[in-house]
Amino acid sequence: MKVVRIIKRFVIVLLALIVMTGCSSRFSWNNSKEELPEDEGKIEMVYGDKSTLARSDYQEDGVITITLDKEDYSKEEMAYYKIENQSPYKLEFGADTFFEINIEGAWRTVSFTNTAVKSIAYELEPGSEGNYNHSTARLKTGTYRIVQRVELITGDREKEEIYLISDSFSYTAN
Repeated sequence: MKVVRIIKRFVIVLLALIVMTGCSSRFSWNNSKEELPEDEGKIEMVYGDKSTLARSDYQEDGVITITLDKEDYSKEEMAYYKIENQSPYKLEFGADTFFEINIEGAWRTVSFTNTAVKSIAYELEPGSEGNYNHSTARLKTGTYRIVQRVELITGDREKEEIYLISDSFSYTAN
């Protein structure tokens, strides 16, 4: 009976080792790290479809605003912006701010491959403002705007989603 238990434990340990070595495909048997393919991990800027986003009535009426600190940015500057909430509702939003680029008169969403978004939640009470920033380091030369998805807490468990869209700004990569 003891021999059977020992054999069972040996088989379980052996199977676990086989599974673990199969999961670590980036390493060889001699523990030397394999080289990544040249393009793996490289961050690239990708243009999405034409944007269908428009400023909400709250933004058009100046009740909720997003304002950039300037109109022109150059290589690796931070874009600083302020969101003001003069509505009667609390605002909730994340750090998932994104850029849109103007190409031949049409706004297109900009995304980047091999990147992650911080999972941070912000709140702005009625009558308050907040200052935020977004890196421009990976942008190419062009005309952009910042877009922030916001939820207005309009009642108990009721939310309304809007997008705050900044004025356009110029970016020079060189």
